[in-house]
Amino acid sequence: MHVYLCGNPSMIGLPQTTPDDHVLSPESPGVIETLVHRGFPLETARVPGNIHYEKYWQQTVAS
Repeated sequence: MHVYLCGNPSMIGLPQTTPDDHVLSPESPGVIETLVHRGFPLETARVPGNIHYEKYWQQTVAS
């Protein structure tokens, strides 16, 4: 089974990415964190997984 998520980054719990791994955000747990805790692997650039996500929009910082 594969899960594809897109939407508000806070809602889906969009992870922060590092060159080697994804780090789940403790401030905004979401669907991704729930799926990871249930045993679904998160896809990375180097490792295939069952959870795929899209950045639906970029959060902007007001200047």
